[in-house]
Amino acid sequence: MRITLTWLRLEMRRRWRTLTVLALLVALAAATVLAAVAGARRGQSAFGRLWARTLPATAAVLPNQPGFDWAKVRALPEVTALTEFPVYYGAAVEGLPGANVGFPPADSQFTRTIERPVILQGRLFNPSRVDEVVASPHFLSGYGKRVGDTLTLLLPTPEQVDAGYDASTGGPPRGPKITVRIVGVVRTPFLLDNIGDKGGVLPSPALFTHYRANIMGSTDQMFVNALVRLKGGAAAIPAFRTDLARVTGRSDIDVWNDAVTVGDPIRKVTGYEAACLLAFGLAALVAAFFLIGQSVARYTSSTVVDLQVLQAVGMTSRQAVASAAAAPFLAGAAGATAGVAGAIVASRWMPIGAASLVEPRPGLNVDWLVLGVGWAAAPLLVLAGSAAVAAAALASGRRQVRQRRSAIVAAIARAGLPVPAVVGAQFALEAGRGRSAVPVRPALLGAVGGVLGVLAAFTFSAGVADAAGNPARFGQTWQLEGYVGENGHDFGPASQVLRAVATDRAVTGVADLRIGGAQSGRVSIESFSYDPVAGKRVPVVLTGGRMPASANEIVLAPTTAQDMNAAVGSTVRLTGGATPRTMTVTGIGFVPAGPHNGYADGAWLTPAGFSRLSWARIFPSSSMLPRSRCGRVRAYRRRHAGWKPRPRPSRAAGVSR
Repeated sequence: MRITLTWLRLEMRRRWRTLTVLALLVALAAATVLAAVAGARRGQSAFGRLWARTLPATAAVLPNQPGFDWAKVRALPEVTALTEFPVYYGAAVEGLPGANVGFPPADSQFTRTIERPVILQGRLFNPSRVDEVVASPHFLSGYGKRVGDTLTLLLPTPEQVDAGYDASTGGPPRGPKITVRIVGVVRTPFLLDNIGDKGGVLPSPALFTHYRANIMGSTDQMFVNALVRLKGGAAAIPAFRTDLARVTGRSDIDVWNDAVTVGDPIRKVTGYEAACLLAFGLAALVAAFFLIGQSVARYTSSTVVDLQVLQAVGMTSRQAVASAAAAPFLAGAAGATAGVAGAIVASRWMPIGAASLVEPRPGLNVDWLVLGVGWAAAPLLVLAGSAAVAAAALASGRRQVRQRRSAIVAAIARAGLPVPAVVGAQFALEAGRGRSAVPVRPALLGAVGGVLGVLAAFTFSAGVADAAGNPARFGQTWQLEGYVGENGHDFGPASQVLRAVATDRAVTGVADLRIGGAQSGRVSIESFSYDPVAGKRVPVVLTGGRMPASANEIVLAPTTAQDMNAAVGSTVRLTGGATPRTMTVTGIGFVPAGPHNGYADGAWLTPAGFSRLSWARIFPSSSMLPRSRCGRVRAYRRRHAGWKPRPRPSRAAGVSR
């Protein structure tokens, strides 16, 4: 031990610069790997931690029926908490065009017994004060606002609400102006930002109480839906569905399992992001093995050359190995410590992507499991590597092994290639000897791995860019979407509009759709009837099978088919009213993305099959999908500027490409 410490002091004096560089390399590698692994763990668990802290709704119940009696639902034995919200798009923010004002809570249960938000800044609004709102994080960054700033909410008149006013497409609201203050920034599963949006604000329940007519209209005919929290969690949803149908007389009410409709997509995305971060961390770890390993090996090999002199005067092989590995080990320990500190600092920007939108505790985070393992493993790996290199170098020195020549270099030399080519091949493929010896195989493997990694990254990037730039890849094959009816009533002469659109030479396809919710066990299915107008078909992208041809056939979207354990040729039992129907799955394909579904959730039916489900009181909505030739969308909009399609509840109508 004494001779090892003596040699260590000597090494620290004469080669401190080299050891400092080695420590910095270890610190950079450790910080990169540990930040990636800790960030992956944090991102993958973000939604689960938010879910656990916010008393989230078990399900969203969407009857979409004016005057719906929620007292019967609130009294059901499965319900432990229920909060109502109007389906309302009439509010705007003065001076902030396009600002999103969320559905105003209709009661004080929201934020107390259900959907209790995480407070990121400030405080929660007072439910009895009209002049207080809370905002999502993106709203502050998107509009340059801060907690304490004031906004002016613009509400429509009751007459505007009665006429179906929408702040995103109609003229300015002509109702009251309300000055409100942003009192806090919150995060809850019900109020989440999306990537690329500008967030929104959420009014207090007092807004609904004091300005009910400006929200519900003079006839109180707006939809009021609800979020419910069930005593048994998601497992109680089947019993709740049964009791809901019993007390309401309707089996077609959409009941969304929020753990599935909200949680599953987020978990899929955050899980994918976590896998990418782990892959990045693994790649950084492999690169560190090769790059830092070469530095450690070269440093140790040169140290062994000096120690071989001391072996002649009595230094044992064990002492020589310990002396050669001591300085790299200390450099590794110092670098690992700095790397852990760097990973803690980097946690300020973790998690990334979609996980950052659901993280309940943004900011610095210390994952002691990952950091502790990394802090211990990094110097031990350096120690093991340097000791192995030292032992191998001492053994080879005793055997006096001749330098192995590369067969490739010999072949190049015999072929008479230029001297630079021969010398370059020697540097690349021959390790050399003595102090100049370097490990060439790790360098070659690292180079091959790096090239493959770059190619994989470019290939993946090209695939993502292709999918993002071609909506037809996921079934969105049209350019315009119009919403022409609701609750069994058209907003105007829909048949004339459809015929006019179909006769336009710029239009290559028009589909007249009816949209309604169906159920199959625990699965809610947004169902679309497919009815081309004037023989002009809008293409439907199928991943298997064919479109339905009879009233007893159905095409399921991929995620819906997976949830129902169905495939082409399977039979499924659907309820959309009083009479259940058994239908044969003829295909798997994408559907239009709407307010109640994504492009991979839903089903296609024939018009006859849609009608056979016999929806009860609430007849589904009606839409049309015009498909135009490339470059003719603007011409089509100018030609039919006199008719403006009413937006769907999700505001998804309009030019989709």
